[in-house]
Amino acid sequence: MSRRLIREDHLASENNADLHRSYFRGRYILRVAAAAYTLNTCFGGVEEGRGTWKASIKPNKYIGGGEELRIVFIGQAPFGRDCLQALIDQGEKIVGVLTIPDKPDQKNPNPVKELALERGIPLLQPPRLKDHEAIAWVADLRPDLLVLAYVTQFVPKAMIDLATYGGINFHPSLLPKYRGGSAMNWAIIAGEKETGVTIHQIDEGVDTGPIILQEKVPIDPDDSVKTLYFGKIYPLGVKLVAEAVRLIREGKARPVPQDESQASFQPVIKEEHVGLDWSQPTQRLYNFIRGSDPTPGAWAVFRGEKLKIWEARPWEGKGAPGEVLDVRDDGFVVATGDGALLVKRVQFTGTGKIPAAEWAKSQGLRAGDKLEPGHSEILL
Repeated sequence: MSRRLIREDHLASENNADLHRSYFRGRYILRVAAAAYTLNTCFGGVEEGRGTWKASIKPNKYIGGGEELRIVFIGQAPFGRDCLQALIDQGEKIVGVLTIPDKPDQKNPNPVKELALERGIPLLQPPRLKDHEAIAWVADLRPDLLVLAYVTQFVPKAMIDLATYGGINFHPSLLPKYRGGSAMNWAIIAGEKETGVTIHQIDEGVDTGPIILQEKVPIDPDDSVKTLYFGKIYPLGVKLVAEAVRLIREGKARPVPQDESQASFQPVIKEEHVGLDWSQPTQRLYNFIRGSDPTPGAWAVFRGEKLKIWEARPWEGKGAPGEVLDVRDDGFVVATGDGALLVKRVQFTGTGKIPAAEWAKSQGLRAGDKLEPGHSEILL
């Protein structure tokens, strides 16, 4: 796992009052925490030098200043709660928390709300962050920094500008690659071997702000979005959010502009993006299935009905694409463009997720039957 952490150098700044930050001419050093990776960074111009990496893109000046920060935290879900808890445990001063409103039919309590109430932290649950009430509430708190953890709305510029050092955000990719709300899905679908966590400043773009911290994680051959997120991205994200805040508080954070020549953006993934075309290679289909779990679910068509495939494995076999080659105790085998897939877990119309063998038995599935392709809008 490699760490990119921005350290000391010579500074010469240009003020930019709108975004509360300055730029300077100079160089920066990226220290490598593990030499097992070859850095193929988004920063460009990288060269090796005895335990350090030097790059040519100019970073911003240091932000922060060694003083206690007045932090407004914005987040939701267990990830947001754990980031908030990490900041509390680190001794940060949380002056307010923004989280999503409660829903009338909500079954589980909002974990961020629960923690804020437990700790006596002022709380607001606005329908939209751009609402005047939310902006005025944040203004009254006089924040130095906004910290975003699992935020699904745009933070308006009017709110960003209220904080002395603007805001920082967690993003589950190696920015500037895979901007957007489904970064992990698309990285797996594209067959990437690694991804990571980026903590960056927020601006008016989508995941475009300068980078404060970034760390890589491997994508294992059988990782799904679920295993990648909970096993690697989630714990690393909590750690790096807290570390980025500490660096800002200590005046040691120096954001690095993203290299736009390396940038990519993908939309939020939907069912229409992940229909399975059985004429595609086995690995391509397997990537679609892994990259669609736990949502939205890759799918094909059987007897006119949508069949979601949640779990599969590359397999040996030969036949017409979509042809069922074998029905087994642990699933059924379907021919692909260059081999086969063993389908192990599915969801059919009117059912939950069930073992593929159970579904095959209920449908009387036999060798020679056909799964039709699902329509897919390929975006990569």
